[in-house]
Amino acid sequence: MKSIFRFLLLIITQLSYASVELEVDPLAYGLSGHSIHFLYDTDSGIRFDIGTFGLVLDEDLETNESFKSSLKGVGLKVDFYGKELRGLFAGVQYDKMNITITEIDSEESKEVSDDFIGMRVGYNILFGNFYISPWVSISQRLKKREDIVLNNRNYRFEGTTVFPTIHLGWKF
Repeated sequence: MKSIFRFLLLIITQLSYASVELEVDPLAYGLSGHSIHFLYDTDSGIRFDIGTFGLVLDEDLETNESFKSSLKGVGLKVDFYGKELRGLFAGVQYDKMNITITEIDSEESKEVSDDFIGMRVGYNILFGNFYISPWVSISQRLKKREDIVLNNRNYRFEGTTVFPTIHLGWKF
């Protein structure tokens, strides 16, 4: 019984210093998408993030010529940043995405679902409770995917993706 009491006391003590944060990615909105993330900061150097996101890559941004794509997904992240939220952080992430690939001339499309796991590094710049968080991730597709052929054109999937972005956040 004494051990249970100590464990509960430890949890209550940790929760008293914890905080909740909300983040958005303005680049996703700029790419006709969305992004909202809810974060739980343990105040002990570890932060948990669950979010939803989406964006559209038109022909100019898509790496496969003659295609456009859109993606929607959910992600989980765990960041390690030391005692203060300010400054450098590094973390791991898992993303589940539904990707719609469209061949531009025919408008023929196909949807696929993929899982990604990766690492990220970034930097938090604080202004009171508001912060700016530029970061970059490197993620690996968990399942090798064959090319998709739409309108006699091949869409090639990359195994590794690099994603740089900026999040804007508020710590409550």
